[in-house]
Amino acid sequence: MMRHGDMYRDHNGSLLRICRGLCTFKYAHWIPLVVTTVPSLFMFLSFCLAKYNNHIPSWAWSPTVSLTGLQEPERSIYQLGFVMSFVSFWLMIAQLAWFLPRIAQTTFERCLAFGAIVSVILANFGFLIQTLTPLQEDVLLVKYFGEEPTTQSLIHFFGAVAFFTFSWIHGILVAWLFVVSKAPVVQSWKFSRKVKIACVYGIFFIRLDKIALLYIDDYATLENLAGMFQRLQVYLVLTYFSSYSWDIYQHNMHCKRYGVSIDNRHALDLALPAGGFAPKGRNAHGPIVGEAASLLGTEDLVGEVNDGLVNGRFHHDYGSSPSNVKGPSRDRGDGRSR
Repeated sequence: MMRHGDMYRDHNGSLLRICRGLCTFKYAHWIPLVVTTVPSLFMFLSFCLAKYNNHIPSWAWSPTVSLTGLQEPERSIYQLGFVMSFVSFWLMIAQLAWFLPRIAQTTFERCLAFGAIVSVILANFGFLIQTLTPLQEDVLLVKYFGEEPTTQSLIHFFGAVAFFTFSWIHGILVAWLFVVSKAPVVQSWKFSRKVKIACVYGIFFIRLDKIALLYIDDYATLENLAGMFQRLQVYLVLTYFSSYSWDIYQHNMHCKRYGVSIDNRHALDLALPAGGFAPKGRNAHGPIVGEAASLLGTEDLVGEVNDGLVNGRFHHDYGSSPSNVKGPSRDRGDGRSR
């Protein structure tokens, strides 16, 4: 009879295998891009429908996202698209649950990774809350004529604030992790790190729009500027999430380049070539040399890996011992092969 602890370990192992599979299969790096494209398309579609059906004021050339989901049929499109986004975001979260702890090497870095995973989960639930409870239809009367907001609008506002706040916290923690990580391969991801830092600062400065809007009295200008700032913030968040496509691709190609198992935690300690780009093609893979070689285990293992690379072959089952390696035979110098 299986004990409770054994059941917990079994389920935990199954979840880890699912996360690993989502992060390491051939097209894994496309998931963040697809996940962030879905809400962008539905935001545009709901805006077009709202404008076509005259459900938003004629002067609203850049309304807030929520205003484009007040009435049918765009309300159904708004909710359907964002529920699909909520579900698809779990694919990216599963990737991060396996990927971020691999970057973390110290206790502090592991705390950053754990906080980043928790914050993105909370952000996703905030996203779901604002999706399932759209604003009341007469919300403009609430905003500009002092009408009382309904409970529905307050819940929607709470969900939206939770999504933006926890997304920003997630962004700060991951950017911090990328900056402090000592792994050579992570340090070589300069492009991704710059994108993340730029998005974090961009969101911060856009949040300061509330101060500028205090000095605007015209309703139309105020609403359009608020909508423009909010949409910029949404696209910065989505750009941040989409940058994980680059990270996952570089990580997987890095492991493939050195012919080591993708589960080998020392793989990130091997430096990429100058420029930080994973090489392409069968002839672009060089041998492991120097100090980095010792990180993979014994000299025999490194020798087998190098042989496989020189001969243009990749062995994805490399473990921590030479017995797990099935590389080409090499002459020992005495006429015998091993």
